[in-house]
Amino acid sequence: MIYFKSCLLAFFLLFSIALDAQKTLSENAKISLLTCGSGDEAYSTFGHTAIRVKDVNQDLDYAFHYGLFDFNDPNFYSKFLRGKLMYSMGAQRMSSFKRQYTAQKRTVYEQELNLDQEQKEAVYNFLLENYKPENREYLYDFFFNNCSTIVTDRFGSVFSDIQFPSEVKEVTFRQMLDEHLTKMPWTDFGIDLIIGSIADRQANQSEQFFLPIYVHDYFQNTFIDGKPLVKDENLMLDFIEERGNAEISSVTPFNIFFLLVALEIGLLIAFFTLSQKFPSAVKWYDYIWYLLLGIGSLILLFMWFGTDHDATKNNWNLVWMSPLYLALLVPHKWIKKRGLKWIIYIIIGMSLITLLGFLKPFQDIHMVGYLISAIMVLKLFRQLKRIDKNSVYFDESA
Repeated sequence: MIYFKSCLLAFFLLFSIALDAQKTLSENAKISLLTCGSGDEAYSTFGHTAIRVKDVNQDLDYAFHYGLFDFNDPNFYSKFLRGKLMYSMGAQRMSSFKRQYTAQKRTVYEQELNLDQEQKEAVYNFLLENYKPENREYLYDFFFNNCSTIVTDRFGSVFSDIQFPSEVKEVTFRQMLDEHLTKMPWTDFGIDLIIGSIADRQANQSEQFFLPIYVHDYFQNTFIDGKPLVKDENLMLDFIEERGNAEISSVTPFNIFFLLVALEIGLLIAFFTLSQKFPSAVKWYDYIWYLLLGIGSLILLFMWFGTDHDATKNNWNLVWMSPLYLALLVPHKWIKKRGLKWIIYIIIGMSLITLLGFLKPFQDIHMVGYLISAIMVLKLFRQLKRIDKNSVYFDESA
């Protein structure tokens, strides 16, 4: 997808002169808002927004949209991870736009805007001005400056008399994301893991525009100069039923980690009833948990303190996914028994804080976070008892 966007960006540059030369629209010109539904890839989960300018008298039919980036940008990966990558605006012929979204089987709604000739010219000239090479780039932000919010922001700068609906839906950012993730449980888990507490703040009206479908719905009840902003709507591409019938895999994060909770309960029962000297396979199984949770915590810390992504800051998942897990990988001869026990006590305490719901006022934790916390309480309780009895975790001779 990155390669595709890079190529697409280069393709768009070829049309800058042709577009710039045509600044006057005929009376038959139409300006529309295009709202694209979800696709199969992660990047397309939340849809897309574009503005269509169509003038049959001048054989003009383009979709202007934001959200492109250049894979050949110096230090691409570093900038991308740190939230410093500049995104760009592009223009695409509608014939190409339709082929692209038909191939991806993505629904596209078109809302023709109820604009007079002067307003159409204002929108078109504003788009052309933004399309100039020196104006195309902008710093992307997932919640506050994406392909959707930038359209509504810039519409507002063109027209001072736009009246959005007074009735605003009460919803948080995370709840809005969840609406698109009902059939993507693994993506839902990953997003809930990486984004911080800002996602649980109630979004005001302008902030809700970060999702294209919300822009579509609000535009339906928006007025300009006392008249409805949307003149007409049509379903340009219809894949609603096909996507609605998509099946959800039974291999979900909840099911997998629920089984792992059962496994941990089984290991704890075996520990007390059969033998307290577990084979080395169990040792390495536990070590894998510590390693994965420790690495995961470092990633969350980096996304919080090492990047400019607002969405990933203040992440309370670090309570149950603690960097302290890495300390449990230190060879036991290098750490005193009392110090090791205190590390385990702290981790158990942080896991219990999660399980008892004390993080709820600060951040909504994904259900898998509770399951992992339960797994670690059981696992660490087993190993804590092991330390009390034998001062070692495992039968090293196994």
